[in-house]
Amino acid sequence: MHEQKSETPIQNNLSRKYVDKLKQRCVDGFKDGVLSIEQLASVDGLCEWVLKAIGASDPVQTYNINLSVFTSIPDLWGIDQLFPIVPIHKLDQRPGARGVLSDLTCDSDGKIDKFIGGESSLPLHELDGGGGRYFLGMFLGGAYEEALGGVHNLFGGPSVVRVSQSDGPHSFAVTRAMPGQSSADVLRAVQHEPEIMFQSLKHRAEKLMHTKGDGEDEDDEELNNVVACLDRSFNNMPYLATEPASMSNSLSAAISNLGFYYSDEDGFDYLSA
Repeated sequence: MHEQKSETPIQNNLSRKYVDKLKQRCVDGFKDGVLSIEQLASVDGLCEWVLKAIGASDPVQTYNINLSVFTSIPDLWGIDQLFPIVPIHKLDQRPGARGVLSDLTCDSDGKIDKFIGGESSLPLHELDGGGGRYFLGMFLGGAYEEALGGVHNLFGGPSVVRVSQSDGPHSFAVTRAMPGQSSADVLRAVQHEPEIMFQSLKHRAEKLMHTKGDGEDEDDEELNNVVACLDRSFNNMPYLATEPASMSNSLSAAISNLGFYYSDEDGFDYLSA
């Protein structure tokens, strides 16, 4: 029997360089259209697994957050203002990772990598392998940041929950929940006409289904599904949205910053899956 020797630091360093080179080649392949986004994600996950196996994984991870820095806290980008950011989730567990935050925009400045106390990363909890939600609190923003924020990358204002404070055992209460702008609202703000856009896309879908013509009943059902999806796309918020099987009321939906279906100018109804 031969004793298997562990890898030396030199071998680990070579493995790290090989992994980095492989990732860069795959990124280049994605830019050239050779690899899909799903394939690139698979390569990224595989490379991370290899780096962890050799003890060379990056100690700072990137956490994607469901907001636009330029809309919610523009002073972070404009004047390097620091805002207190802490986990408000898994408070009974000790954070086991360090992370920086990346927003939904395509702008390279849409990130948060400077934190209170001169830190360049934030202590965060490890995310579950199967996904799931993880909540962070970002404080001292408020109405001033909301007034400065625009529709950068066509992200409108997020949902707002008004909380009142009073004396007594139950000193905090949610008094009002207001949903953010729908995609149609944001399009109107930049001089587009979402109703005409919707009708145009619907007409193109109908034309495609008529051209396909495999089976009349199946085509009608598929067309209805496509039109319903288009309708939700225009009436939901521009941010990433999940649609649970049930939602008790619009207040819970606004707090979670989920997607909304706007039935009229005065009210809104949550559209369940």
